[in-house]
Amino acid sequence: MPSKNDHVSMTVWCPLIPLEDIGKLVGHENELSRINGAYDDWRVSMRSKPLVGVDMGVLLDRIRMLMINVGIAGGQDRILASRVQSILSDALRNNALILIERMFPASEGLDQFRVVLNDFFTKLKFTRDIFPEEEMEKAVSKNVMGSGSGAVKELLLQGTKVVKNLYIRLLSPDPWGW
Repeated sequence: MPSKNDHVSMTVWCPLIPLEDIGKLVGHENELSRINGAYDDWRVSMRSKPLVGVDMGVLLDRIRMLMINVGIAGGQDRILASRVQSILSDALRNNALILIERMFPASEGLDQFRVVLNDFFTKLKFTRDIFPEEEMEKAVSKNVMGSGSGAVKELLLQGTKVVKNLYIRLLSPDPWGW
């Protein structure tokens, strides 16, 4: 039940939604409970899946499955389901950008990697099936970065590290508490 100050009761808090965004979902406590159930089910089903040797495409597919489950859980209210997916996508993008800054600090002369990865993750649609290689090639060519295939391979490797970190956080009980 919403309080007078637009806060959602913690009894229906869904850890999938960053705490600072939970107020955007006031009045949808029943749906949040279903979304939380879908999130819990997704985490259980993903814990048994391997992480070693998994490429970015597989990890993005697993995250997309979460988005699909969120959409189904909020299925009676498509606007709410889209809002939750948007909140989650924004949080994933923002956290990806934070990770990229940590991986490629400005002082180490790795500006091109940071710029291309920022471009890739800023445009990444977590709700869509994508081919990471093609999207990374677009980001490389847009940002005029060195020789194509070698740069793309290295960027895919670094991008996979970012996605793996996001994925592992989504599997934790508090994905945004870092």
